Amino acid sequence: TLPAMATGDGDVSMAEAVPPLEGEDPAVNEPEEMPELSLDILDIIKTAQSQHGLRHGDYGRYRQYCSRRLQRLRKSVGFTHGKGRYAKRLLEPASVRDMRHLMLPLFCAERAWAYAMQLKRENTQQEPRPHHHLLARLAKAAAWSEKLAGLCAARTDQRTELEAKAYAAFMEGYLRLEREHWAPALSCFRSCETICTELSRVSMAEQAHLYSQMVAEVEPSLRFCAYNLRRLGGGGEGGGGEGGGGDGGEG
Repeated sequence: TLPAMATGDGDVSMAEAVPPLEGEDPAVNEPEEMPELSLDILDIIKTAQSQHGLRHGDYGRYRQYCSRRLQRLRKSVGFTHGKGRYAKRLLEPASVRDMRHLMLPLFCAERAWAYAMQLKRENTQQEPRPHHHLLARLAKAAAWSEKLAGLCAARTDQRTELEAKAYAAFMEGYLRLEREHWAPALSCFRSCETICTELSRVSMAEQAHLYSQMVAEVEPSLRFCAYNLRRLGGGGEGGGGEGGGGDGGEG
C-alpha cells in the first residue's frame, strides 16, 4: 500500500475525496458501464512544462504552477470540503468519471518531480540533507505516477494506458538513477524508450514527434546507467539494495 502523503507542499494521501454524483444514493449504487477515457498525458505535461518555466529551467515556477493547477482541479471535481479540507475517500477506478480525475495524480507527480529537480539544481555542494529530501520527492513522484498508471489500466484506452506506463517508468527510472541503482534504472528507462518508440510508429506526425522527443530525453540517462554498469563490471546496482534510508519520508 502507498503511504499517506500529506506535506507542507500541499500533497494529500492517495485517498482522495470523491463525492457521489448529485442525486446518487451511495448505499444503493449499482455497477454501471462507464465510457473509456482518453488523456494525452505526454502532450499535457510537455505543454505545461514549456509554458510555465521549464523552457528556462525554472523548476520552482513550474512547481508553483502545478500547485495552482491541482487546486483548480480539486475544486472542479468537488474534492475540497469546507476551507480546503479533504474528506478522504479512495480514488479508485470506479470513482474516475472524467479525465480531470486522472489529472490529479498526474500533476501531483509533476509537482513532486519539479520540487526534486529544484532541489537538485540548488544543491551544488552535494550536501546529504537536501539530497535526502530530493529522494523523498522523487519517491512521491514515482508513487503518484504508478497510481496514475493503475487508474489508466482500468479506465482508459490502450494509447493512454501505454503513455501512463511510459511516464511511470520514466519517474521510477529517475528515482533509481538518483539512488545509483543502475540496473533497475536502466530497465525503467528502456521500458519507457520501448513504449514511446512503438507509439511513435503507429501515431500521426504530431504525436509521433512527441514520442520521439521522449525517447531522445531518456537516451542520456540510458547511456549514463550503462556506463556505470560497465564501470562496475556489469553487475550489481552500484548503490546497494532497496534500503533508501527513509527515502519515502517527507524531509
